[in-house]
Amino acid sequence: AELAQLHQVHLFLTLECPAGPAHTHTLHTDPFFRERCRKAMQRGVHISRLQQSVGRQLTYLHAGIEMEFVEPRTGYSLDFAVPASRLAVEVDGPSHFMRGNRGEHV
Repeated sequence: AELAQLHQVHLFLTLECPAGPAHTHTLHTDPFFRERCRKAMQRGVHISRLQQSVGRQLTYLHAGIEMEFVEPRTGYSLDFAVPASRLAVEVDGPSHFMRGNRGEHV
């Protein structure tokens, strides 16, 4: 989880501060470490039944849909994409919005 978070921080700094501190950090200067962080973020992809259902409908509507498309610049996995059209669809089921008794996400 820590490596994935480092990737997110580095990505933010690179996109928001192109000449800023990210370019002097180990993440920027060590490509091996940067790739480890990027891969850590891509692990553990879970495809829900809701996402499968949405995918079937999208595929029916458009033959060029790619499932779990990894955006090359950021390394983020998009649930569905049509790269040529720069179109992405994310499916967030109810678990993304539910909270437990102590306020944490379920």
